[in-house]
Order: sequence, then structure tokens, then C-alpha cells
Amino acid sequence: RVEWLASETIRLAGLGLGLASLVWIVAAQLEMGRSWHVGIPDRGCPNLVTSGPFSMSRNPVLLGIIGVAIGLFLASPTA
Repeated sequence: RVEWLASETIRLAGLGLGLASLVWIVAAQLEMGRSWHVGIPDRGCPNLVTSGPFSMSRNPVLLGIIGVAIGLFLASPTA
């Protein structure tokens, strides 16, 4: 346990960051729409998404996952 992080204020901030990051991830997934795929497409390349969260980050889903991880650590600061 990281004692200097174990306060109610930091715990609530961590929960808020985690929740905001989850909303960010959902927004990014929705913004991708039909451009979302796994692997190499068989035909043509989908359009590059540059709007919404993608206007601020090239990989907003990964950024959101990192935010969730930091938020969870702040909510429960243990190894």
C-alpha cells in the first residue's frame, strides 16, 4: 500500500478518472464506426478517422485504457 496516496480525495479522483476514461473509450469506439476492424482488410482501406477523440490523439482507445489503469491505481494504491 502506498500510504501517501491513501486518502479519500485521491480515491474519489481515481474513480472519477477511471469513469471519465471509460466514457472516452466508448466515444472513441463509436467515432471509429465502420472504420473499426481487426487485421488487414481484404478490400480497400477504410477512411482515416480524424474527428472526435481522434483529433486529439492518434490512439484514443489506448489513451483511455492507460487512464483507467491510473484511475484504478489511485482508487486502490497497492502493488
